Amino acid sequence: MLGPRKTRFSVVAALSVMLVSAACGGSDDSSDDRPLVAEAAGADQASAEVEDRWSTYWQARIDSENTGELDRGTFARTATGKALETQTRRLRNYGRHGLVRVGAPEFRDVEVRRMDGSAMVLACVNADEWTARVDGEPWSAQKYGWELTGSVMKQVEGAWLVVDEMATRDIADMGKTC
Repeated sequence: MLGPRKTRFSVVAALSVMLVSAACGGSDDSSDDRPLVAEAAGADQASAEVEDRWSTYWQARIDSENTGELDRGTFARTATGKALETQTRRLRNYGRHGLVRVGAPEFRDVEVRRMDGSAMVLACVNADEWTARVDGEPWSAQKYGWELTGSVMKQVEGAWLVVDEMATRDIADMGKTC
């Protein structure tokens, strides 16, 4: 008999998680050409800003899923469009099933790929310890280990915002592995 437990499993199994990570960057000191160094430093700074905003988005997402409440002010400062709609729908579905998350996912191997006013953040995520409670009772989904995750970001009025989540297949097609 599958009933409500199967439905709850499907809800939890369908979660796509993304990343929380500290900013990382490299430097190119192989040339004495100052404009190239300045450009590289500017690119590193922009990538760090993207990653920092993405980390803030993930913290807001984790907080909302762990409480069952979407703080629209905080979330709207980090996400817009499809990403905001998806999180709103996700929380509504959780509420229907009496589900809240417990804990947090882990992230590693974060990459920022920028092009003008857009960027993609690709990473590995492990949500095995980001469990759930259903109607107050502990519930744990199948363990998957490290998986690919990614977000599409755009610069809106000077701020980087998550606008969509990427499909695992698309991330793998870009050469990202965990």
